[in-house]
Amino acid sequence: MSQGGVYAQQDAEECWGQIVTTLARTVPAIQRLFALKLAMSLKSEETGETREETLTQLSLKCNITLQVNHLSDGFKVGLTEERELRSEITSANTLFTGESKLAGLPPVLNAHLVRMFYKLASNLDAEGSAGNKAKILRSVAFPERLDLYEHCAESLKKELDPARKDKLEAEEIEASAKLKLAQGKLEGNGKGAAGTKEEADKLLDAMKAGSGEEATAEKKRRVGEGSSSAADAEMVDADAAAVPETAEAIEAAATAAAAEAAEAARAKASSEKCDGTRPTGVYSLVAVLTHKGRSSDSGHYESWVKNAAADDSWTEFDDHTPTPKTATEILNLKGGGDHHMGYILVYKAQHI
Repeated sequence: MSQGGVYAQQDAEECWGQIVTTLARTVPAIQRLFALKLAMSLKSEETGETREETLTQLSLKCNITLQVNHLSDGFKVGLTEERELRSEITSANTLFTGESKLAGLPPVLNAHLVRMFYKLASNLDAEGSAGNKAKILRSVAFPERLDLYEHCAESLKKELDPARKDKLEAEEIEASAKLKLAQGKLEGNGKGAAGTKEEADKLLDAMKAGSGEEATAEKKRRVGEGSSSAADAEMVDADAAAVPETAEAIEAAATAAAAEAAEAARAKASSEKCDGTRPTGVYSLVAVLTHKGRSSDSGHYESWVKNAAADDSWTEFDDHTPTPKTATEILNLKGGGDHHMGYILVYKAQHI
């Protein structure tokens, strides 16, 4: 109940956190799905003491300050640590400062934009007021593709580096294939490119045979041979004069074929390495929970979910009403006003 005696709206993040935390105690799969491992490193400037600790949590907090404009900025603030701990040297509480780094990444990442806070009563509030919950409306942009590499501990970076290198190579191969396809279409729906490749293959076969006569015969077939002996004689003379040009064509075809074979071998090797089980530290946005209103005790929550189809389409769920949305509309849910703004972001890990 609220102070007015009516039902108050439950903070969605508090509700989600309680559900997941409770389940994680008895269902190991929840821990494996959402748990992040943090390596915390602290130091006391007063005594020079250091503390190292490994923590586990089920979400990554994005703290919002005046300097935070992007999700990653808020992660940095949220991973900054400042604690009072008992000093073994002074036997008194001492301030330790430092930061936490990600030491283990989950298959599904829950990112919490910390927008709700408790605002203490001021002199302007009514006498006896205990304060109230408020909301940070600041615009904080979030990406469709989230890379957590910069927030990772060095040990985790070393684990991710080989997969990230292979991922980059696979993306280069894919981009090259798309470029070739586009070039083939520009040359006439691929027909010209296909004909050129066939001729290059036949010229390469002639080159492998190591016979000038066979190369000449292939050249004759391409230009069309005459049936009369006089035409044959003229064609032979023409072919003899064109031998240098044919040699250059053979060399060019061989170079192109060798490059194509090397590219195919590279693509095959890349495919064998990318078996879909290796984490990269890169995540894709799959769902957003938004809040509209000025307080966690009121307002309206909605969910926005990416569709399973590979067309980057989304669906907004406003209670029982679904509405198609685009990726651009989702990225506009960054806040900065009274409209719906991202509160909980769900990211799915990209594996290769």
